[in-house]
Amino acid sequence: MIQQADRDDAVGVLASHYSASIQSSDHRTARTPNELLDILGEVSAWSGILNSAEEAIVEWARVSLPSQRADMIIRTASISSSKDDTQGWGAGPGTIERYGSLCPCGEGKVIRENDRTPGFREHDHWIDCDKCRKE
Repeated sequence: MIQQADRDDAVGVLASHYSASIQSSDHRTARTPNELLDILGEVSAWSGILNSAEEAIVEWARVSLPSQRADMIIRTASISSSKDDTQGWGAGPGTIERYGSLCPCGEGKVIRENDRTPGFREHDHWIDCDKCRKE
């Protein structure tokens, strides 16, 4: 994050303030993207700063190796949820739960579906975002 402080955009401003706050011991160093978001929450950062942090995290995820992303989970706003009962397929009834979250880019959504029908316990995720689908 500190290496981004020279950028001439919102991520650069975030990185510059983050770096200065570490140097003045206002907060700890973030070792993971989630720790950065936690720190920003602790200092009551306004939504523009949080958006810049999410943008920086998404950029980093796009260029980093999978092994570097092991501890990274991008948390975004939950925007929908549903739970439907199903009669099942001979092993008894169950439910299908569907959760929608805002896509990290902010323009689409990420959908998580949990099929909790006996014998079919599937858990799927997919991105419903035209912008990210192109990339």
